[in-house]
Amino acid sequence: PAYTHPRFLPFAILDTGFYGFPIHWNGSLKIADDRIGPEFDPDADHEAPDTEALNKMRDFLRRHLPGLVDAAVTYSKTCAYAMTPDADFIIDTVPGASNAFVAAGFSGHGFKFGILIGQILRDLVIQGQTDHDISPFRLDRALDLVEEHW
Repeated sequence: PAYTHPRFLPFAILDTGFYGFPIHWNGSLKIADDRIGPEFDPDADHEAPDTEALNKMRDFLRRHLPGLVDAAVTYSKTCAYAMTPDADFIIDTVPGASNAFVAAGFSGHGFKFGILIGQILRDLVIQGQTDHDISPFRLDRALDLVEEHW
């Protein structure tokens, strides 16, 4: 009961990268680490337990939710998604093609902005501009970051 809604609420502890949800699916609660991990083979088994990731989770639990330190892991999965080096979107015109647009690099959280991104792309396609400031999401910014990162 201590880990069910409304007593236990969804949480995110930003300086740790961990977030979670109260008991829900299959009688389990979700705890996840949203930090960028090491590169891995996208064709590998992502549902095999990752000992290093589980150890990080146990350390997190020890500090923030000690009542769950010894809880059984009922499901474990490594989630893969496209990341830009700064974990932010790319929304821009394609260089040399003013009638083509790119929207990418949603870094695992783009779904939360789906409606807004759709409206921005609609504006760009129909009007050639949008009232939303998309300058932070320039393609050249992302390309510069890639060069710096790699």
